[in-house]
Amino acid sequence: MHTSRSLIRIRISSNPEHNVKGGIILGKEQFVAKVEKLIDNYKAVKEIPKKQRFRARRNLDKIFGNGVKNSKRKNELIYDAYINNGYTLKEVGDYLKIHYSTVSKIVKEVKIQNSRLEHPA
Repeated sequence: MHTSRSLIRIRISSNPEHNVKGGIILGKEQFVAKVEKLIDNYKAVKEIPKKQRFRARRNLDKIFGNGVKNSKRKNELIYDAYINNGYTLKEVGDYLKIHYSTVSKIVKEVKIQNSRLEHPA
């Protein structure tokens, strides 16, 4: 019996699941970069599920790099991870080995500092 379906084998040098960030975008690097920019435009739209809005978010290793010595800079990166990259307080806290309530306090402090800079008295 002959079937019209064919099997395609793809060789993958590494497990693609290691680089998955909430979804998979397939294509050359230039295409992926274009799609990531489009996705960035929709981060503020609350009707789109969070997992889809932050599909192209940077992973925490890239956000925090090799460790940050300056506490002010670290607090700004915590704020960035939570607000701009869509990580939960718990995810950030687990990564940094601090309690999520500490992350919450830091985010709140940075938010207040940013509003003071935007609207000086």
